[in-house]
Amino acid sequence: MLKQTPEKRGFAHARQWRTASQNGSLRALTAALYAALSLRPTTEERRTGFWEVLATSPASVGSIVGGRYLAGMIALILLCLVGLGGPYVVLESLARPDLGEALCASSGVLLAGSMYLASGLFFGSISSSAAVAYLATFFSWLMVLITIRSIAPVLPSAQADMLFAADPVRR
Repeated sequence: MLKQTPEKRGFAHARQWRTASQNGSLRALTAALYAALSLRPTTEERRTGFWEVLATSPASVGSIVGGRYLAGMIALILLCLVGLGGPYVVLESLARPDLGEALCASSGVLLAGSMYLASGLFFGSISSSAAVAYLATFFSWLMVLITIRSIAPVLPSAQADMLFAADPVRR
């Protein structure tokens, strides 16, 4: 018996469909979400005056910023466990998904989130307004994306490949 291809079963349009993560909309949403997660602690502490209390404490500035980054990473890990672990458990009951692919996707989301978190902490520390820090974080990554995509096509192949590999959305 011959195996039916998707075209013969009436699924010719299935190849044209793309998921939200393949379109980049999910990645843009995570960039916006992770940037917003990192802003509130620094800007609120500066606005309320709690930063002066922290600055006079025996803890060093590096340990304060490191603690904020660690707290943000814990929040990102919990988001990944819920957001990627839940669907994996459901898929496990219905099929046999590849655990390696799920772990690679989770590590990619965590690495991208840590990058957005670090830049959000940076812009939150130099701005007293949460809105300004959020917009600076978001538009700085947008400028990185636009720069990479506009410069890479005019470079030689080896350099263009390196720039395309550094593209934060093309993963």
